[in-house]
Amino acid sequence: MAYFDAITKCVFQKNPEGKTIFFPWGMFLHGYILDSAEREIQLKKAFQKFVCINFFLVPILFLIIALSVKKTPQLGLLLFVVFFIGYSLWAFRYLKRLTQNLNRSATRLMPFKTYQSVAKDIPLVMLALHTLFALALCAFAIYQLYLWQQVFFSLLVLLIMGWSAFASSSMIYFHLKR
Repeated sequence: MAYFDAITKCVFQKNPEGKTIFFPWGMFLHGYILDSAEREIQLKKAFQKFVCINFFLVPILFLIIALSVKKTPQLGLLLFVVFFIGYSLWAFRYLKRLTQNLNRSATRLMPFKTYQSVAKDIPLVMLALHTLFALALCAFAIYQLYLWQQVFFSLLVLLIMGWSAFASSSMIYFHLKR
């Protein structure tokens, strides 16, 4: 569970005034100022549940889509669009409900500060395995592009897994640097 704890921990940061800021959208949007320690505990549990669901749901959805793309590219694209829209709506509603009645913070989450923070809590072996897995998926996507097959899906995998490999390799760097 150290992995889920580290991911959850990185979206809860202290501002210069000592207040906890919750960043449900990660580094992509603003955070929310938490009004009490009880609310922080409640949100940490709810966000960790969200991370656990994503950890298992997203790869399963990608596998279903990848298998369907192989049989019928149009079906794969349709499934991707349906799952992406459905998942995005579910995630948005879930995270929006968590931040209801909280004040927005002007503070933004900085990527390298986040990677540095997370790197302390995730075992080096887990980071290395994540990086290797992401790079393997990138290599597979490049091979698919070389064959000019499943271009849209391959570009999507390359984008997501490329970013993931960069993030986890950055965390390895910070882990070794300390």
